[in-house]
Amino acid sequence: MSQSYPYLLILCGLPASGKTTVSKSVASLLEDKHGISTMVISSDDFRGMLSFSSKGFQPERETSVKTLYEKAIATGLENGFLVISDDLNYYKSMRSDLRHIAKRLDSDYDIVFVDTPVEQALKWNQERGSPLPSSLIEEVNQKLDPPKGDYKWDTPLVVVDPSKQSYEEIAQTIVTAVLKRLENPKRSKPKKIVENEKSLRARGIERETRKSMMEVMTRYKNPDLGISLSRIRKEVVKKALADGSKPVDAVDLFLREANAVAKSYSMADEGKGLVPVHVGLFGHVDHGKTMLARQLTEKPSTAALDKAPDSVRRGMTLDMGFSAFTLGQYLVTLVDLPGHFSLVRHVVAGANIIDAAVLIVAADLGLQVQSVEHFSIIKNLGIKDLVVALNKVDLASPERIEEVKKKVLLLLKGTPYEKAKIVEISGLTGKGIDELKSALQDSLSPPIRQWTGPFKMPIDHAFTIAGVGTVLTGTIHRGKVKLKDTIEIKPADKRGQVRSLRSFGEDKEEAIAGERVGVAVKNLKPDDAHRGYLAVSPGSITSTRYVITELDVDKYYRRSLTPYSDVDVFVGSFEVLGNVVPGVMEDGRFVVTHSVKASEKCLVYIELRQQVVAERGDPVLLINPGLQAREFRIIGGGRLTETNNKLEFFSKKTKEGTVGQTRGANEYSVKGLFSTLEAASKFVGNQVVTASGVRGEIRASLSPGEVSVKFKEPVSEGEKVFLCLYKKLKIK
Repeated sequence: MSQSYPYLLILCGLPASGKTTVSKSVASLLEDKHGISTMVISSDDFRGMLSFSSKGFQPERETSVKTLYEKAIATGLENGFLVISDDLNYYKSMRSDLRHIAKRLDSDYDIVFVDTPVEQALKWNQERGSPLPSSLIEEVNQKLDPPKGDYKWDTPLVVVDPSKQSYEEIAQTIVTAVLKRLENPKRSKPKKIVENEKSLRARGIERETRKSMMEVMTRYKNPDLGISLSRIRKEVVKKALADGSKPVDAVDLFLREANAVAKSYSMADEGKGLVPVHVGLFGHVDHGKTMLARQLTEKPSTAALDKAPDSVRRGMTLDMGFSAFTLGQYLVTLVDLPGHFSLVRHVVAGANIIDAAVLIVAADLGLQVQSVEHFSIIKNLGIKDLVVALNKVDLASPERIEEVKKKVLLLLKGTPYEKAKIVEISGLTGKGIDELKSALQDSLSPPIRQWTGPFKMPIDHAFTIAGVGTVLTGTIHRGKVKLKDTIEIKPADKRGQVRSLRSFGEDKEEAIAGERVGVAVKNLKPDDAHRGYLAVSPGSITSTRYVITELDVDKYYRRSLTPYSDVDVFVGSFEVLGNVVPGVMEDGRFVVTHSVKASEKCLVYIELRQQVVAERGDPVLLINPGLQAREFRIIGGGRLTETNNKLEFFSKKTKEGTVGQTRGANEYSVKGLFSTLEAASKFVGNQVVTASGVRGEIRASLSPGEVSVKFKEPVSEGEKVFLCLYKKLKIK
C-alpha cells in the first residue's frame, strides 16, 4: 500500500547550509517509513546535466534551467508525489512562484527554513571536495529574504539549524510536522493507491534504477555519459519488466551495462578525492606475484583491521594478501592471490571484489596450467580490465621472452582482453615497474558502483582483536554501512551492531560501496562469519539451495559436463559442493541435456549441499574437484538467472512428419507422425511446429499414418513438422 500526496515542501537556506542532506533524509523517512511517494528536485539537477555546464555559470542560460526545474515540480505534483524543492529559494518572490505552481495544481505547500549560520556554511563549504566561492555564499547571505511570517503564506512550517541538531533529528521533526499538516489538507487530496504486485515491482524498478543513475551522475558530471546512462536505464527497465526481475536485479544489470560503456567517457570523480579500485595479482605459483606486490605497495594494510594472512610457506602465498598504493586519481587496493592449484578457492573469492587484473607470467617458465586457470577465472567472472606482466625477464633470453609473449597473445585472442597491454618487468630488480603502473592506469576507468540499495559485503576474514571484539573485513559491494547499524550475517542468520569502522588507517562513521573496510561488530563471534558469508542489511537477502545459471563451458575444459555431476560451485565468493544438471527451458519445462562440451552454452540447474546467499545476476563459477594439478579444472562460468526454485526434469523425444494436402483455411493433413490411429488419437490437442517455426495444433486422426493439423498461418506442402514429446525424469 502506497499513498499519494500532491504536496510541495519548499526549502530555503544558504548554499552549503545542509539543505540537500536535509532533503534526502526527509525523503527517505517519508518513503521508507510512511510509504509516501516522494521526489527531491533541485535546479542543480538540470544545471549539471546540460552540455554547457562544463563552461561554468552562464546567466543567460538560467531561464532554461528555471523552466525545466518548475516543469519537473509541476509534473511531480500532477502525478501525486510529495515534492521537496531542494533549492536556495532565498527571495520571497522565488517562494511565491513555487506557491503559485502548487495552488494551480490544487496542492498544499509549506516552507522549511534551514537557518544555518553563515560562518558554519562557509566552514562546511571549505570541507567540500569542490567548494563554491566563499563570495557567493556571502552574497546570498546579504540578499537573503528569510521567511519570517510577514505574510501568512510565507510563514515557515519548521525552522531548523543543522549546526545544532543531527540530520536524523531534523528529518524526524520535519516529517512529524508534514504528517500533521496532511491530516487536514486544504487543497491536496490524498488517496490510497492499492497496487498489485506487478505495478509495485514496476514502480520499484523505475525508482531504484533512477536513483542509481542519479547517484552516478552526482559523482561523474559528464553530460554525454548522462545521455548514455539514460538510454541504458530505459532498456534495462524494459528488460527487467519483461523478465519479472526484482528492483535490485534491475539495478545490478544497469550498473553492469553502465560499467561496460563508462570507459568511453571522461569521468572525474568531482569532489570525492581518490577513487577506490581493487586490482588483483593473478598467476601460477612461483611466477612472482608477491615480489611484485612488494614493489607496488605503499601501505601494507587496507582496512586497518585486516588480519595478517597465513601467507608464507617457502615464499608461497597461502591466502589473499591486501595492501595499497596510489596511482594517479586512484587509491588501489592490491589483492595478492595464491597461485597454488589447491588454493583456487582463494583466487575465486578475491576475483569477486576485483575491478582490474594483472596476470603475471614468468618469462623463464612461460604459461602454466594455473596461469590459464587464473585467466579463465578473470574472464568468466567478467573482470573489466586486464594487464599482463611478463615477469622475471632478467632470467630469460630475448628469444624466450618473445616465445612466451606469442603464447600469451594466443591466450588473449578472441577474448575481451585481446588488446590488453603486455609489459616486461622484473619484480626482483624493479625493471619495468613504472611502465606497468602506467599501463594499469591507462586501462582503469572510475568504476560505477551500486551506491544505492541495501548494504551487502562479502566477508573475507572474521577474527577477534583484544579491546575491539569481532572484526569482519571485506569490500562493500552495495549500499553503505554506518556506526550503530544492525547488520545480518547470511546464511548464518546472526545479527550484530556496528561499533566501529576503519579503512586505510582511519576511523569512519560511514563506508560505501567500493571501499575496503574493517567492521567491528557487537554480539557476534568470529565463528558466526566465514569467508564467502555476507554481511547485509537485515532481511534484505534470502538463502537458497537451488539455483539456475547460464553457463559458458570454457574452451580449455577437456571433459564433458553430464547430468548429476558433482562439482565445486562458487556463488560469488562462497564455495559449496553441488549436483548439476545441464539443460534448456522449453515451454516451461527443464529439458535435460545429456552432454555439454567446451565452448558450448547451456542452462545449468544446481542443487547445493548447503544454503548459500544468492541473487539474480550473481557470478557463478563451476570447477571439477576431481582433477589433478596438471589438468585444467575450470568448467565454466555465468550469472544466476533464478534462485530458490526447485525444478522437475524432463527428457525430450521429437517425432517428425511432413505437411500434406490442404483441408481448409490453414488446416492441412500431416503424414508420418504416428503409425496407428490409436497412437494419433492420444495426441489430439497437442502442439506441433514446422521447420520454419509456424505452430499448429493436432485436430483429428485421419488414418493410421495421417492427422489433421490447424496452423497459425499458411504452410508449404512437403515442409517438415515436429512433435515434441516430454517425459518426466526421476532425480537421482
